[in-house]
Amino acid sequence: MFKKVKLVNYKTHRLTEIYLSPVTLLIGNNSSGKTNLMSGIQYFANLVKRGDSDSDGEDNLVRLEDYLSLKYRFAKKSDPMSMSIIWQRDNYVINYTMELYIDRIDRTISVACRESLSIQTEDNNSPQEITFGFDKPTQKLGLRIDVESSTNLNKNYKVLIRQFFSDLTSTVSYHFQPSYLKRFELNSDVNNGVKISKLLGYEGDKLSAIILHIKEHQESTFSRFMALMRRFQPSFQGVRLAEDSTHDQYLVWEFDLGRTKIEVDTFSSDSVSDGFLKAAALAVLLSLTPPPALILIEEIENGVNPGNIQQIMDWIWKAALASHPVYTMPQFILTSHSPSVLREFHEHLDCVYTTRLQKKGWVSDVRNLSQALDTLIGIGTVEGESTPKAEPGLFEINMPKYQLAELWYSGTIG
Repeated sequence: MFKKVKLVNYKTHRLTEIYLSPVTLLIGNNSSGKTNLMSGIQYFANLVKRGDSDSDGEDNLVRLEDYLSLKYRFAKKSDPMSMSIIWQRDNYVINYTMELYIDRIDRTISVACRESLSIQTEDNNSPQEITFGFDKPTQKLGLRIDVESSTNLNKNYKVLIRQFFSDLTSTVSYHFQPSYLKRFELNSDVNNGVKISKLLGYEGDKLSAIILHIKEHQESTFSRFMALMRRFQPSFQGVRLAEDSTHDQYLVWEFDLGRTKIEVDTFSSDSVSDGFLKAAALAVLLSLTPPPALILIEEIENGVNPGNIQQIMDWIWKAALASHPVYTMPQFILTSHSPSVLREFHEHLDCVYTTRLQKKGWVSDVRNLSQALDTLIGIGTVEGESTPKAEPGLFEINMPKYQLAELWYSGTIG
């Protein structure tokens, strides 16, 4: 799983470093940097995907105008924009960094890139390191290719590095909107090999087409989808295609409401709850083999009744903490403006980060909530107990649940 990520000079993030948990929550005001942090992770993950040794090599460059629009405005021209990420599997730890910077390539001002990767066991202080792009400026992302052709790396290390890159490049971002989740349109791309996690769409507008596709063509995937949805809503019985009086097709959701012993009750997408459709979109992703390793979701509470937040968050936590013999279950990074979501992290406050935009320098200040609460507990501002964790700057916080809501509504956090 991914353990830590650091962004340097990306948009408002001059230097932001956070530990990643099975579920990590970002809270803060609008325009404080939550979306920038999510988009930074996705941006670099997409760049790494372009450097895949199996790609066709087309457009394997970072455009200068993109770089200039994304780089932190107050950074020096010579300062690189970068992401570093730490990934761990069993006893092995990989630390990967990609840096982008401006240099002259073929007599033209261009964006150059360089990569570094170290791999080691937790108890080994001598990591094996691989670098690319440090000898001379290059626009190529070639570290993955060098790893595959290296004669200095043992086979086990190559397998682990391959898995790390597979996990990183499977990162997906969403901002599920109820109005989009309710749409219905049959899409030929589903049958043309387009990856389902990508086809789903940022707002989730292809949800219906995908569910019908996996029902008709991917029996095992649909079985997993049904099992997940029944955990969320035990009365759920399935989906089917229907036609109205004008022969227009639409998706029907079936539920056993206990009214009869034979028939099920059917509802169109417009008639089921927004929270149920959001759970369906997540269930599709979790049903894939393997599922995306890192799922980024904006405003997880959007369209969900505050009374149902506990249900959907409990469902997400169980999915993230589940085990599988072959692959790791997804990690989630969520953003939220809701105290109802924060309450569901009452026992995981070290998994919560607050974001605030400092007007001086227009830089995002991102801090771990457990660290902030440790300070407040230490000076006697709030009740509670604080115990340091193994990770520097993180604390296990034990405080009354009501006080968490009070701190939110007073503006102290959130």
